[in-house]
Amino acid sequence: MVETAAVGTANPEGDPLVLDSVIAAGSVTKLFTATLIYQLHENGRLELTESLGTYLPMYKDYSEVTLEQLLSHRGGVPNYTSNPEYVEDLLRDPERILTTEELVAYASFEAPALPGQRFAYSNTGYSLLGMVIEQVTQAPLAEVLNEGIVAPLDLTATSLADPPGFPPDLVSGWLYPPNFGLPEHADLPVQPLAAPFSGCQADCGLITTVFELQVVLDALFAGELISNESLEKLTSSEADAPNQGYGVEIYALGESDAFAYGHGGGGAGYTTLAVLEPESGDLSIFFANNDAIDLASLWSQYGL
Repeated sequence: MVETAAVGTANPEGDPLVLDSVIAAGSVTKLFTATLIYQLHENGRLELTESLGTYLPMYKDYSEVTLEQLLSHRGGVPNYTSNPEYVEDLLRDPERILTTEELVAYASFEAPALPGQRFAYSNTGYSLLGMVIEQVTQAPLAEVLNEGIVAPLDLTATSLADPPGFPPDLVSGWLYPPNFGLPEHADLPVQPLAAPFSGCQADCGLITTVFELQVVLDALFAGELISNESLEKLTSSEADAPNQGYGVEIYALGESDAFAYGHGGGGAGYTTLAVLEPESGDLSIFFANNDAIDLASLWSQYGL
């Protein structure tokens, strides 16, 4: 049985959301970035156990962090979005164009842990992985995404945000002021805006549709994008963070022994969750374009 529904408003003009609306997928991007890393590993172009310093020697503070530690958020790399200055700068100049290097610079504060010590979620880590991909391939990340995922699966609406331009049919996103320490009815600009989408292509820059997310998840877990060995690594976890794999989030399904895999993404006007249970083939994708909408009741069925 397939259940689909679309309700709500796609933009300030009042056009309705529809099932094939073009959406911003947030941190679901990380699953795509991880897939590209595994593809390059399988092609002999990088090693997961090698240190970041092998590829990006300019980042001396993270030189001993391995690529697999970055994949699993165990690199001890500070999260740039946790820096209040980053949020303040976004609100001060929402049309500013940031480079990935500028984003990483916002992570110049005390590390949450030593490399490999424990799980500590880091958008910065995936920005660094995107830079590794570009260094290894000598090509823009968007081009590598197209060659590794978009073209093989005949996707037509999947790309990376490239501010200041955006797809004309990308739905708008409404920010929730209390998330930024402001009164509930404070006036905030409507997404998409250049600053929140710039520089973060590898950790939150994915533009796609619900249907194309379905195609990618189905193909990924059918072994069409990476090998079974890579898929096993992707879906493995450590004892202190059983819900976090090496590029994917892991969801325990109630009291059964079954697990589902996927990724969530939230903040800055858009919230997305895409989850597949490989054994049954059940797929769930949720999207909201207003930060005030709480998807927790839907997420709870996946043990979040």
